[in-house]
Amino acid sequence: MWAGCEHGSGISYEMSEESNPREQQSAVIESARLMEVSLTNSQFAVDPDFRSEQEASDKFIDEVVLNTHFDADHQLLLGHVQCRVWMNRASDKTTEERPSIEEALAQSLFSVEAEYFVVFQLSGQHTEDSIKAFFERTGSFAAWPYFRALVSSFAA
Repeated sequence: MWAGCEHGSGISYEMSEESNPREQQSAVIESARLMEVSLTNSQFAVDPDFRSEQEASDKFIDEVVLNTHFDADHQLLLGHVQCRVWMNRASDKTTEERPSIEEALAQSLFSVEAEYFVVFQLSGQHTEDSIKAFFERTGSFAAWPYFRALVSSFAA
């Protein structure tokens, strides 16, 4: 909680440890231990024109945390992360004219999509916001090396 006090020409703020988001985030980071990253779903598609058009294609990456859950009884932070890469035919459209991600994926020359189940074990007490913020920032980082290997195996 922020408490403001008038001091001369400005206002100084004092923050309790309980409400300092940076300290809370640091505490979660220090206590977190990656337990599992499991592939739960994947899709791969290649258009027949891929080889002839790949040099001039537009390339995209998308990572999304689909959901999270903290099991306080077992101190486990669970979540699903979706990773996607795709290539579309080169376009001269402006950003506003470009299709949605789903439309772009449907029209792609090459695409790989995967979902991962990611589990961290946490120790100590943490706020719901700091736990969620930790997974939002770290869940996709944990899944990315596995996704990169999956893309490499499909593209080889």
